[in-house]
Amino acid sequence: MATISRPHGNYNAGDLIIASQINDDFNTVYSEVNGGLDNDNIKPYSLQPDRIVDEYRYDNYLKEMPNFVYSGFTLSTNGANYTIGNGTCWILSKKVTSPGGSGTLSNNEEGIIYCDSTGTIVKSSSILNEHCPLYYLYYNGTSITSWDLRQWSPAASFMYYSYTTGISTFPWTSSNFVISSGNSCSYIKVSVIADYIYSAAASNRMNLKIQYKSSIAGTAYELASSDQDVVNAGSWNHPLFYMRVGLPSSNITVFNVVNSVSAGSAPGEARVRILIEGHQR
Repeated sequence: MATISRPHGNYNAGDLIIASQINDDFNTVYSEVNGGLDNDNIKPYSLQPDRIVDEYRYDNYLKEMPNFVYSGFTLSTNGANYTIGNGTCWILSKKVTSPGGSGTLSNNEEGIIYCDSTGTIVKSSSILNEHCPLYYLYYNGTSITSWDLRQWSPAASFMYYSYTTGISTFPWTSSNFVISSGNSCSYIKVSVIADYIYSAAASNRMNLKIQYKSSIAGTAYELASSDQDVVNAGSWNHPLFYMRVGLPSSNITVFNVVNSVSAGSAPGEARVRILIEGHQR
């Protein structure tokens, strides 16, 4: 119901008070309160979550969404050794509490660290069903490099990642971005957008590419998307896009972005913004 007004306006000193008019005022308010209140009668942004009954609270819905929420599971490393702190997660609609765990990697070993349905921390080089992936680890013989996979937990998930950096020297290669393809997922869609921005004094030809591989230790990348274009004098913007959809072919996918000068001189100013979006089922 729309906002209400007093049927007979305001009374002033000396006015004749008529019973029916007083009743009209009160009945208008009673009718509105008793089943007529809606968005028109509520001040925008005035309702706080703690004033709403639990089963209708959106934040509680998100907190209790099975196979979505994790908490804790911090990682610490020392040489070839790793330790996972305690935490909680949802696995197959069941809330799992874990005391954490620890382990050791051998030289050049890489693997996924999971929490299983009993709360045990386990390491595997293959996809494990009914497990919540936490980290992807690689030991190079000196120290452990880690990638946080918790944002990909669990099998139905979404991630949006934005990374922006300036480029001062060419050729330039971004850091690696590791995406988990595990946790029983039968479908995966990954989109990578590299948005290049340049400021050039003269025309230059730039080579832009997105590449990927399925192993941290492996050195051979496969070309995902590539483009060459002319940078005209002044500011210039060029997006490069890649999407992969289908069954996961490996436990992980490692992406990076490469930028080099094919002809002419390097631009005076350059930066790139990398956006990654993914769905798993």
